[in-house]
Amino acid sequence: MAAPKTQRTAGSVQSVERTFDLFEALVEAGQAVPLSELSVRAGLPLGTTHRLLATLTARGYARQDPESRAYAVGYKVMDWASRVGANQLLEVARPHLRTLMHETGETVNLVILDHTQIVYADQVAPSGSCACLRKWGIARRSIRRGRARRCWLSDRSPRPAR
Repeated sequence: MAAPKTQRTAGSVQSVERTFDLFEALVEAGQAVPLSELSVRAGLPLGTTHRLLATLTARGYARQDPESRAYAVGYKVMDWASRVGANQLLEVARPHLRTLMHETGETVNLVILDHTQIVYADQVAPSGSCACLRKWGIARRSIRRGRARRCWLSDRSPRPAR
C-alpha cells in the first residue's frame, strides 16, 4: 500500500480525509479504475477502499462498470459541478445543441445514461416553445420510457440478452 496522499491534520476526521483521498484518486485517474489500483493510488487498505467506494457508489458519487467492475466518477459529481457553474460538458455541448435546435426547430435535450435511468443534463428550446428548462441532474427518468430512450437506443449496437 502506498503512503496516504495527504498528511493528516491535527483535529481532522480520518474517515473524511480517507474519503477525499479516494475521491481525488478517482478523479485524477480520468477513467474507470479497478479497485486494487484505486487502493494503491489513494494509499488506503483494500477493505477500506472497497467500503468507501460502496458508499460513494450508493450515493451516486462513483459508479461501477458492470462488466469490468472498475470504478469511475459518478454523475452526481457533474450535478454538483454544474450548480457552481464549472461544468465543461455543458460548455462544449451547448453550441451543438443550439445548432441542432435551429436545424430542426425542435427542443433538444442532452441526456446521459446512468445505469437504468436517463439524467437530463441540458435542454435548449426554440423561443415561444412551451418546453420546461431543466436543471442538470434534477430530472431523472427510467430508460424504459420516453423519446430519449428511443434516441439513445437507436444509436446502440445490439447486444445479446443476459
